[in-house]
Amino acid sequence: MPRHVHWELGYASHDSCLCVLTPSARNGRKGPMAVDLKKLLMRATALDVAEFYGTVLKFDVPDKGARGEMLEKERFEFALTALREEVEEFEDASDYLGQVDALVDIVYFAVGRLLEMGVPFGPAWDEVHRANMGKRRGGKGRDTEVDAAKPDGWTPPDLTWLLGPLEPFLAASRLSARKDEDYNRGPVRRDDYFPFGLTSYAHELHKKTLRLVSLAAGQRFERLDATPVTDTVEDTLLDLMNYAAYCWEWLKDREEQTAEQRATLKSPPPEDPNRGTTGMMS
Repeated sequence: MPRHVHWELGYASHDSCLCVLTPSARNGRKGPMAVDLKKLLMRATALDVAEFYGTVLKFDVPDKGARGEMLEKERFEFALTALREEVEEFEDASDYLGQVDALVDIVYFAVGRLLEMGVPFGPAWDEVHRANMGKRRGGKGRDTEVDAAKPDGWTPPDLTWLLGPLEPFLAASRLSARKDEDYNRGPVRRDDYFPFGLTSYAHELHKKTLRLVSLAAGQRFERLDATPVTDTVEDTLLDLMNYAAYCWEWLKDREEQTAEQRATLKSPPPEDPNRGTTGMMS
């Protein structure tokens, strides 16, 4: 699963589609405003479309934790016909507002089909965007002067994570969001709880692993229906997933910071505009 999707799936609300909660937006370390605006826009787009299908058309959006499926033949043919009609409206538009309306309709309808297929719009969009940003400016193509080209080593979007159940990741994300709201108040941020970096994360993972071993031993030596007072097996597994995700984010942030520092060291110093003019007569 791509890094920006890894453990970061979350509900915008109980009845909404999926959005992405990025490390920078949650921890407030770098550029949170730009990230928040992007995520809010994607969230609002999918929410509006889901509201239309649920309220106006009375169409049930598939369960967000379920594995998605292709459109059935009848629905596929309907989607194809409708998309062609929307494209024809864009083609026939005679003014600016007509073109805008047609393009928005195309996006609106396409998002609706993604929701119908059980696709989380935000994470899927992020992965396609990642792949597109890996392209480079090319020459003429598709009847235009400038087109995007795929350089050597370019990797296409990795959407294989859509083929598996999302519910464990969603449950972990919901728990993480609740804890972030509860624990990270005022000047306190998540990293403050892990002052020793990797050692702190390893310690938390070790404790949760011991808790899981303890729960397994209790079920084995006492009775299978024994119910723990706190921190059930499910709770402990979700905590393990989240702590592993936090550690992953911490490692990636360290890698990015190291790369930035190396780039700064390699960059040549700015040229002195007065260099070489000492002693020259005007």
